[in-house]
Amino acid sequence: MRRPHVMPGNLWPGRMALSSRKLSALDLYSSELMNFDEGGTFNPIEPIVIGGAGMELGSASEVLGGVTTNPKYGSTDPRIELVDQWPVHAARTITKTISWANCDGFGAQPVYFNESGAVYQTGLAASSGLNIGMIVDGHRLHDGATLVTATFSYRYNGSKPTAIPGGNESVGIARYDRTTDASTALHSAGTAGGIVYSSVFARRDVSTVEDFFAGGNVINLVFTPNQNNVIAKASYYYGFSLQTSIETEALGVKLEFSVPDQRHE
Repeated sequence: MRRPHVMPGNLWPGRMALSSRKLSALDLYSSELMNFDEGGTFNPIEPIVIGGAGMELGSASEVLGGVTTNPKYGSTDPRIELVDQWPVHAARTITKTISWANCDGFGAQPVYFNESGAVYQTGLAASSGLNIGMIVDGHRLHDGATLVTATFSYRYNGSKPTAIPGGNESVGIARYDRTTDASTALHSAGTAGGIVYSSVFARRDVSTVEDFFAGGNVINLVFTPNQNNVIAKASYYYGFSLQTSIETEALGVKLEFSVPDQRHE
């Protein structure tokens, strides 16, 4: 803070006696100056206005009071600019549930409906049986977020089979390149968590017909990706399918995402 001069006009006459009053004033004014090496708390009774070339804070700083801007940025556009300083939230899981309504087909290839309502067919196919699927529109996917699980829910309405249908009962998730339409699997081949993964498909690892049919109750098959599961909507679109040789009612798919940042809400 600025203090008044001990001598009026800051002029010290030659051969002037230095009195104790002047030394006391110098000592008082010096003690009231800001110490920028040791820091401290200062409580000025008037605002500190820094003009000219302005002010730069060269290290981490904290503003505890309110911030008021004046229309001095450009012409009449008051603003405070933050360079790459988005608020960041702790990673959390959010859930989206998608219905299979209006997404159905039969034959060697599943039928997909994209967000515009157009029909799109792709190579997610079983040798026979029912094939249904859909392209998931961008509003249900979170760009930059990670797909943690996809839970497929369905129920068998037909008769219990005499043998496990094998590969004809499966769900699928594929990531499609927007330029080439090439598909990519979201899980490597192998068995994990009671699910057998192969290419873009997954099926339950069951050993008996009773376990497979599950009494006709709702079956929840949890597909847990282990690769290629960070959503990149600019480069890829995503398709989901259900394939079975038994009369089946498909209920929906619940998608769980890990969202690292509020920009992906």
